[in-house]
Amino acid sequence: MVLPAGFDAQLRAGDKPPLELYFSGESYAVDRMVLAISAIDAIRTVEGSAPPVRVDLINLSVGAPVSLATRLIPVVVFYAFVIAGLFAPASLLVEEKERRTLVALLTTPAKMIEVVLAKGLLGMLLAFALAAMTLAMNRVVVADLGGLAVSMLITSLFWAMLGVLIGLVAKNSEMLFGIVKGSGIVLFGPVVFYLFPSWPQWIAKLFPTFWAVDPLWQLMANDARLVDVLLPLGVVVGMCLLMLPAIVGLSRRVLRQLA
Repeated sequence: MVLPAGFDAQLRAGDKPPLELYFSGESYAVDRMVLAISAIDAIRTVEGSAPPVRVDLINLSVGAPVSLATRLIPVVVFYAFVIAGLFAPASLLVEEKERRTLVALLTTPAKMIEVVLAKGLLGMLLAFALAAMTLAMNRVVVADLGGLAVSMLITSLFWAMLGVLIGLVAKNSEMLFGIVKGSGIVLFGPVVFYLFPSWPQWIAKLFPTFWAVDPLWQLMANDARLVDVLLPLGVVVGMCLLMLPAIVGLSRRVLRQLA
């Protein structure tokens, strides 16, 4: 933008001096529009005239805008839960079945359900610890720290039980990786909707894993409290109760196969 000499004086005198805006083909149209509107507003200020219309900016989004860095946190925490909570107990169970160490372990007074419980507890603790370290490294500040801890415990339990379930179903490592890869869209689908908030959010609620991630998102991004996320946490607890008889039945089946 080039202003000729005496431009402001000509404006105050009521004249209409030319204003030249130079741009190249590489400039964005939105930048040209912003420059033109800003120049017109500045000219009106110097001239002392009021704009013919009043422009009101209305934000249609709900609540304060959430940065991309904040939207990426659920994705990182989600991977922490999957790796530590799901994959760790599943891979340990499959490895012991492949190496036949599970047979040797069952010759001791230890019971099959105790072995499964130990793997699940290990996955739960690893998932909670890794998720907590991830949040601490990203300097996440929440309004309800106790609610966040409760949500993480319930979520860690869900992923650990899911990992134990997959570990009991898979007969070998190839089958384990096949199950994880085959169910990838079901496992990882919900986190994509946090990166693209303009997408219909009701679709994410169709994924079971959405309910295990959404409480953490509400507590981290929307400053919610534990009472505000009781519904999704209740759904997670319900899914854990549904997996419990399946885990018991599969444990007995594996025990019969090893006998």
